[in-house]
Amino acid sequence: MKKEVVVVETIRAVQGKKNELKRALSKLVPMSRRAPGCLQYDLLETAEPSDEFLVLMRWEKLEDLRNHESSSYIKEFEREYDKVLYDEVKVTVWSQLES
Repeated sequence: MKKEVVVVETIRAVQGKKNELKRALSKLVPMSRRAPGCLQYDLLETAEPSDEFLVLMRWEKLEDLRNHESSSYIKEFEREYDKVLYDEVKVTVWSQLES
């Protein structure tokens, strides 16, 4: 049985790099939404001023998420922008409880 997973990812911009990070993250949205097993991939920013972004994802199964994480576009993003545009990432992966 496939078990859908939900991912909540918060990303904090390096001071003064919020707008650049926003542009870079926005480019990941269409590519990620086309990835096999992607049910949802949304980029959000706080309603109040902050240097954090939230990425809310839903994947058909954990394997789809892992494939996304190891994709060329994610690896390229990490190589190019880690510690340059963002300096903190928190990821939590959730699965629905059986009812």
